[in-house]
Amino acid sequence: MICQVFQNIMKKHHIGILIIFLYTNTLFSQIKAIVLDSITKDPIPYVIIWVQDWNLGTMSNTDGSFKLGSFNGTKTIVFSAVGYITKKIASNQITNTIQLKPQITYLEEAIVLATSKRKKLTQKVGKIQHSKLGFYLPGFKEQWIFAKYYRYHPDYKKTPYLNEVRIATHSDMEDSKFILKLYTVNSKGEPEGYLFKDNIIVTAPKGKKVTKINLQALKIAFPKEGFFIAVEWIPFQKYRRMWGAIQPEIGFMQLETQKDSWYYRYGRWNRIWKLTELEKYRNKYNHLALELVLNN
Repeated sequence: MICQVFQNIMKKHHIGILIIFLYTNTLFSQIKAIVLDSITKDPIPYVIIWVQDWNLGTMSNTDGSFKLGSFNGTKTIVFSAVGYITKKIASNQITNTIQLKPQITYLEEAIVLATSKRKKLTQKVGKIQHSKLGFYLPGFKEQWIFAKYYRYHPDYKKTPYLNEVRIATHSDMEDSKFILKLYTVNSKGEPEGYLFKDNIIVTAPKGKKVTKINLQALKIAFPKEGFFIAVEWIPFQKYRRMWGAIQPEIGFMQLETQKDSWYYRYGRWNRIWKLTELEKYRNKYNHLALELVLNN
């Protein structure tokens, strides 16, 4: 009799546990899939995947597969990879495969003028202030992009083209790479759209250096609305160091103004935050240590 009562209780508990399990599954989702090239159907490794507006992200393996941890309800999942258009998908619409479109840019033919027929002019915009260069920050597994806004000035009319970008870097490797991106500005003053649609892959030299990126061949004119120069790390395993930090480290100046400094995380752009931790830099703001050279 006692055994029968115990069995009945256990059956009821099993039903209760099953109900709780099914209810929990409706609240929390976990995603497993493979990311493929939409044209070649080849797997895409090292795709950065994160839940928009949520502190959760991961990266695809060498075979393009990934597993994203549990989260509550339906969320927007963001897929970002070098050379591919960023894609956003609702979590309840994701199937076993996700396809990303390659970023393809067709450049118009440029007319090259003989140097003897015109005088070469250059002009520097901004300056790396070494006295205010305090931080060199590495990348991490979650996607971080930092950007600096450059305003147009009538003086740039004589030197309208982007010649060179110089950025402070620190690397303990010979050939660590990062991505340079050029964004246009929207009506809210935020980065949106691309001034140049390809990712510009930059190799940082070993040591603490000023890395120079030559953009002259791209014939990119300084837009009158201004534009953003942005830096994004490449999460390849070979660039990782202790605690998952990604090389190279990028230099930041600590300035008194928040103006023109932005960062991208969890699917949205934000103005840079005020520093509060270290007394030396308290109430200051991080700005990419950048210089820009224009030419005619």
